[in-house]
Amino acid sequence: MDATFDAVIVGGGSKGLIAAIYLARYGGMSVAVFERLHEVGGGWCDEEAAPGFVSDTCSTEIWPWYHLPLKTDFPDFEEKGAQIMYGKASQGAAFAEDDSCLVFYHPDYDPTRERTAASIARFSERDAEFYMKLYGLWERGLRDALIEMRFNPPPLPGKGSPLARVFADPRNRGIMDPHVNSMSLMQAGKVVWDSKEIISYVLRRSASGGIDPNQPGQGFGMYTVPLNMPDAGGTVGGSHNTAHAAHRILIENGARFFTESEVDRVVIENGVATGIRLVDGTEVRARKLVLTDVDPQQLCLRLIGRENLNPYIVRKIEALDTWRACGTWCQWALREPPEYKAAQFNPDVGGCTLLVLTDRNLERYVRMYAHHSMGLPSPDPVFMIYAHPYDDTRHPEGRWTGLTESPETSATSLTEEQWREYRKEHANYVIDTWSKYAPNINWDNVIGYLPQTPYDLAQRLTNMGPNGNWITLDPIESQDYRNRPIPELAYHRTPVGNLYATGVAWGLDYGASSCQGYTCYKIIAEDLGLRKPWEEQGRPW
Repeated sequence: MDATFDAVIVGGGSKGLIAAIYLARYGGMSVAVFERLHEVGGGWCDEEAAPGFVSDTCSTEIWPWYHLPLKTDFPDFEEKGAQIMYGKASQGAAFAEDDSCLVFYHPDYDPTRERTAASIARFSERDAEFYMKLYGLWERGLRDALIEMRFNPPPLPGKGSPLARVFADPRNRGIMDPHVNSMSLMQAGKVVWDSKEIISYVLRRSASGGIDPNQPGQGFGMYTVPLNMPDAGGTVGGSHNTAHAAHRILIENGARFFTESEVDRVVIENGVATGIRLVDGTEVRARKLVLTDVDPQQLCLRLIGRENLNPYIVRKIEALDTWRACGTWCQWALREPPEYKAAQFNPDVGGCTLLVLTDRNLERYVRMYAHHSMGLPSPDPVFMIYAHPYDDTRHPEGRWTGLTESPETSATSLTEEQWREYRKEHANYVIDTWSKYAPNINWDNVIGYLPQTPYDLAQRLTNMGPNGNWITLDPIESQDYRNRPIPELAYHRTPVGNLYATGVAWGLDYGASSCQGYTCYKIIAEDLGLRKPWEEQGRPW
């Protein structure tokens, strides 16, 4: 195939698809998407632990803001498959010591957050009162500031972020202390909350993002995690339906898809990207731009080539940290739903989209991270249960499906043989541990299961790099927000003309949202004079 398109997209992941639908509909471009795998979607993917039991491999928590601009820019996006469903109890944590639980309710069922505060009050009246003060701050602008940060490119150097106006509001200064931002999560937890239950929940939630409990500069999460996370739900029928929605919009706008078509290089002529070359030698021309949806290492070291870059940029790319945010997912198909002992404490616990199975020993998280930093599996990882029991389209009637998630050491820390053995050990560990919280969980209840270790993820999704990092890059200060992946690439432009880059390694958010694809289109629209629906509608994002 020798062909020419206005825009050539390298990689059909969530970010590339979002940028593509904007380029096709609002940019008026002919678009072609080239994907190494047999289907597009990237993190919008599902697996079946047994036939008819659908659970998300990656994007299993969906927040209302995930696709916020698309609700107005593409009113048919949800209708085409990206519909989100929410449960009554969104997030929770069950504690081994006394079978108690902490439950955060979804705002649709708890619009004033009073029900959530009552759950917190069972552990600390003071924390419940403070939580309501935080919620007032959330409503006064914190939520909107975070949305602006997610759906706009980072502020230019020297300019403050939208959070600055939140901290400048005198009504907020006595609630959210800016000093806490510079603390570690562990230190901030001791300052912000009385109850170890909330601290334990936040430490585990943050561990999914590879955040060390003692890592300075992460204390802000002790404020925001209990506020932001309870909004989560799931895509009806599985997150891959979101990929279907984007695919349908692109087909309607004349886009072409080429799966099982791995790109080897970006064709560069006189410092400008003019197309791509596939591994089979086929060349495809791009009239206006090439956009990549791959990790920074593939972008710079393979697609562009180090010979076409400043050596200092190459050194920065080679020095990126990618070992912290690794873990094991395991899909489960069960004959009957888990029956948690904590339901006697709060009967809503079994309906959580996410449930942390933990205890009050905060040092356990420190040990878990220490093992990973030494390249060792954790002997007792704290895992979470992801499920959508309110979505009957995911499993046969009366059955249950979901996945467990455990932070783990990086893929390169163990050999392939060691990872094979780990899969068996980990599955047994999950069943043994889970049964302590829900006695009806045993191997007789299991219809099927599918473990996916960091090694498996690295083999399947090359964007996760050789370490199998599920957010591609570790969220440390040198690789965060304005510095993500490095300052020279943070605004989606590359040193090569007409070559743009997006992916989860850009921006503020690390999930499979629309954010980075949308902000990438914003940069392209600015450079090429394309339509700007956000300006047409007068919205700040």
